[in-house]
Amino acid sequence: MNANFKYILDPLFIFSSTLYTVNKLSLFPPYWWGHKFINAYLNDVLLIPVMLPIILFFSRLLKFREKYSPPMLMEIVMPLAIWSIAFEFIGPYFFEKGTSDPFDVLAYCIGGIISWVIWNRSIFLYHWQNIVCLILNSIPYNRVRDGV
Repeated sequence: MNANFKYILDPLFIFSSTLYTVNKLSLFPPYWWGHKFINAYLNDVLLIPVMLPIILFFSRLLKFREKYSPPMLMEIVMPLAIWSIAFEFIGPYFFEKGTSDPFDVLAYCIGGIISWVIWNRSIFLYHWQNIVCLILNSIPYNRVRDGV
């Protein structure tokens, strides 16, 4: 059912890495897109789709991951939790580097959810088809009876 996960050749990884690089290098003037979200939270949303394929690629090389399937939910949740604690608690409080922002954690989560849905879209499409068929089959309709 699932297509093979291509790790660092994954289209979502390539797109997200390109967008991350463009935003990080500030190739656009500040607030060029007209919204604070782009400058403040876009790279946070892109954290999971950029970093997770790299981590899973090295996990595959080191034989910690034996499959080419898309990341499972726990493979996204664990790094997300570790990075949230490291970037939003440990870094700002112990190393006085950066600022603690709960909206950053929300952005990491949104990026993780969107990535998980995109990477596992074949599962969602399969279940979506079943749900649509179930709904359509449950809708009553009028039949014309013979001889009535």
